[in-house]
Amino acid sequence: MAELRFPLTEAASGIWYAHHLTESPLYNTAEYLHIPASIDTDLLLQAVDATIGSAVGLHIKCSEEEGSLYQTIPSTITFQAEKITCSTEEAFLHMQADVEIVRNLGKDALVRAILFSASSEEHFLYLRIHHLVSDAYSFRLIFQQINERYSALVQNKPYTKHFGNYVQMVEQELQYKTSEQANKDAAYWISKLQETEVISLSRKKRSKMGQVILHQAPLSSATWMNLQQYSKQLHVNMQEVISAAVIAYTKRMTQAKDVIVGIPMMNRFGHKAMSVPCTRVNILPLRASFNTEQTFEELCQIVKGLMDEMKPHQYYRQEQMRRDLQLTTD
Repeated sequence: MAELRFPLTEAASGIWYAHHLTESPLYNTAEYLHIPASIDTDLLLQAVDATIGSAVGLHIKCSEEEGSLYQTIPSTITFQAEKITCSTEEAFLHMQADVEIVRNLGKDALVRAILFSASSEEHFLYLRIHHLVSDAYSFRLIFQQINERYSALVQNKPYTKHFGNYVQMVEQELQYKTSEQANKDAAYWISKLQETEVISLSRKKRSKMGQVILHQAPLSSATWMNLQQYSKQLHVNMQEVISAAVIAYTKRMTQAKDVIVGIPMMNRFGHKAMSVPCTRVNILPLRASFNTEQTFEELCQIVKGLMDEMKPHQYYRQEQMRRDLQLTTD
């Protein structure tokens, strides 16, 4: 295959600019799979190499020329995972050190895989990919194929599945950018986001760029089951119930006329990206108008209606919406 060159996708372009603004490892995404069992490490490494080597979009090189961003797909792609024998503690230290390195998006490899073996029955498969070329959905695709390839190798069976065509995915996006549908989507979002009020639940200044503050609190099994039952009673899904709860809380705390929340969308249904490891997830602004006299059940139905309405326009990038509306990052 000859070397190919395309404009960088809209999603990747936003991350490219953000990466260079922060000059931090913020966009290094990583996961590890704990394997507390005896495995054939050579076969697993073969499965990892074949899987990541076939994911074309993970191996692009980026460049900027006269203000435009481009991606180059190498003519040949090879990948080799690493194997390190060490203690569990040392494995986690290796992972932490690797994920904190700032990558050069035009020169450095954007993907790395390491199999750490602490003993014959204690392994960690570590995968680090820059967000420029991968999102959370892509991790699922990659780990699923690694598992399937490894199982096929162990059973000495052929493996015939493949990722979707990355080049066709890029070409489809380029076609969308100049399509009538893109113009309709732009008009839709501009109409929805006029006179946008920026609100915050915090009185403090934003943290310095590149710094992430994460707080997690697990829900009990009983609470989760109650939420599922509640959503079924209202004929809405869990995402709509949770979004409605966030909107109601924000409304109560800020007294804003409208509340806008970001809704993550996989952005792949009906698109060639469905089986392609890449960055596609979009964050769509859901703008809810309601009054405090309405019930939470009514708010859930409002949210459901708004989500159904905006889904046909989900391919329009939120980064472009901000440019259309001349919104700053602050």
